[in-house]
Amino acid sequence: MTIPKQALGFGFAGLLAVLWMLLSLWRGEISSRGRAVICRDSEPLQFYAWIFFYALLATLFIGAGVFFFMHPHFSLVPPAEVSDD
Repeated sequence: MTIPKQALGFGFAGLLAVLWMLLSLWRGEISSRGRAVICRDSEPLQFYAWIFFYALLATLFIGAGVFFFMHPHFSLVPPAEVSDD
């Protein structure tokens, strides 16, 4: 059984979002471009809003990975018209 590339790609992106979220929770800050932007102690509402966003992003990507794993032949491109001439 082979795993489709789309499932691996979406699953990996979801895993990265989970790891980034866990790292941010552990460190207590969310950094952007090498500098700390939001700290848990000074701005808890904004910090946890970003954590919620990361959790939502991870859920969507992992869900898409599971979908493409369960339905490997799904495509958004409509099939070509085939005539019986």
